[in-house]
Amino acid sequence: MKILEIPSIFFPRGGAFCLDQAKALARRGHEVRILACVELGITDMPKDYLTRPLGIHWQEYDGIETCTFYARRLPRLTKLNNKRWIETVMLMMEEYVSRHGLPDIIHAHSVHWAGYAAMKISERWGVPYVITEHSSRAIFEMEFGEGVTDCWQIPLLKAALRKAKVVIPVADELVENLRPLFGTDYHHSSISNTIDTDFFVPRERDSHSCYSFVYPAVFFPLKAHDLLLESMRIVVSRIGNVHLHLAGRGTDNQKMKQLISNHGLYGKVTLHGSIGKAAMRQLYYDSDCLVVPSRSEAQPLICLEAAATGLPFVGTEVIPRSLRFPGCTIVPIDNAQALADAMCAMVAKGCDTDPTSLYNKVKAMASPEAFARKFEETVFGN
Repeated sequence: MKILEIPSIFFPRGGAFCLDQAKALARRGHEVRILACVELGITDMPKDYLTRPLGIHWQEYDGIETCTFYARRLPRLTKLNNKRWIETVMLMMEEYVSRHGLPDIIHAHSVHWAGYAAMKISERWGVPYVITEHSSRAIFEMEFGEGVTDCWQIPLLKAALRKAKVVIPVADELVENLRPLFGTDYHHSSISNTIDTDFFVPRERDSHSCYSFVYPAVFFPLKAHDLLLESMRIVVSRIGNVHLHLAGRGTDNQKMKQLISNHGLYGKVTLHGSIGKAAMRQLYYDSDCLVVPSRSEAQPLICLEAAATGLPFVGTEVIPRSLRFPGCTIVPIDNAQALADAMCAMVAKGCDTDPTSLYNKVKAMASPEAFARKFEETVFGN
């Protein structure tokens, strides 16, 4: 089948999940391309805003041909920015069709706004579309307002969900999580995200002098780095020989450094900033436990990656049940004391799980082959 992937976000903002799924489907013999309109902000990504090329251009990511446009977001003009983004995707689609003809199906990543753009493309060209939903309610509420259910965006997004051939939440819990905003008047069937299970594999952990926690996540309020540092302060007061590694965009900025100083954690936290895939795997190998203090998640890929390398984790109640592997510990959201207690307990007991067993569980649900087969069964019915 000819599959066109349309992500709501893509590199350099993120979107690895879209590329990983595109590669998984391509490995099954499908003709897969990506159409990515990437929004850049002058305040959060000034270098990219000023240096990324203008206009539509084509490039390859890991063998997947990608049509890309870098859209410059205008400050505080949400409605106009959304309108311009959708109009740009429609223009990009015209170029795509002139070059490759119509796809058999469009695979949008998140209804906001790729799913809505897919609906508009479907109305114009008659191509069916599916939506994989990666975002929790808290992500939508950052734009809509917390508890707001009557903003102008919601009817548009509900229509896109309702008209999709199928909506694919990355975890069963996401449907109920989004119910207050979008209801459930759409056909849905969950499929896990995929990770590279040929790359993230278990091996003997590298030796190090103290117990090490790792948390790879963009520095962002919902990721709760503030809470984690408060918990780490408690852990350090009880167990001196512990260390925390933080990786992800923004984790090496001045605000993070100030938070570390405020909590008296100088020398106890290493800031890695944005790192590549190989460096991330090495960080898992160098660590003893993943810690996920998030206030909201749909399906954190870091839990899949870490577990695939044999790493146990401590996480909050936002972790979906499908990822609560043997050896993991779940604690309440926004409870620094409970998180610290669980971290201390993990240090005390060490890893009591079998790395190979963990890897096999991840592979069964999230390998490229497992994802592609489930996608084909759900979308194509074969």
